Amino acid sequence: MKYKVKKRKRNNAGLKTFELAKQVIELAEPVCIAEGMELIHVEYKNQSGNKTLCVYIDKEEGVNIEDCVLISRQLGNLFDINLNLDQSYNLEVSSPGSRRPISKESDFQKFAGNSITLYTSCSNAGKKKIKGILEGISEGIVNIIVSGEQVRIPFETIYGARFDNFRKGDL
Repeated sequence: MKYKVKKRKRNNAGLKTFELAKQVIELAEPVCIAEGMELIHVEYKNQSGNKTLCVYIDKEEGVNIEDCVLISRQLGNLFDINLNLDQSYNLEVSSPGSRRPISKESDFQKFAGNSITLYTSCSNAGKKKIKGILEGISEGIVNIIVSGEQVRIPFETIYGARFDNFRKGDL
């Protein structure tokens, strides 16, 4: 489920993607909590020359289009006031879907047993993209099973993680 908002024009200095995501999280998390939802993940990406700010939300019974509209309207106004972007962007608020992103350290424990794909900044046996079954996290080390063997990956080296086929009932 997605709800797109018109392009928003901002002026002033651009922010690095990481800094922008951090700022978006600080603004969006209280709004989501106030509406009984969880902020799952934030992405700022370039799609065919257009910038898109993606905000993924969820709640116990799942989100619907009305939830996405509600959050999008509130965040759109907040972002217009508080973010200093130097170009237009699209704001997209949606449910995380079956390829749900994982970004919080606590999620790596909460969702143990699920099939995931990790993207790391350092090579593990020549690979930076690793698929396997998530075992959990301990002392900053994410453990996954790849082809029957345990692989240990430092959390700080993971720049992206997604479920391969998440279903709400898997919790």
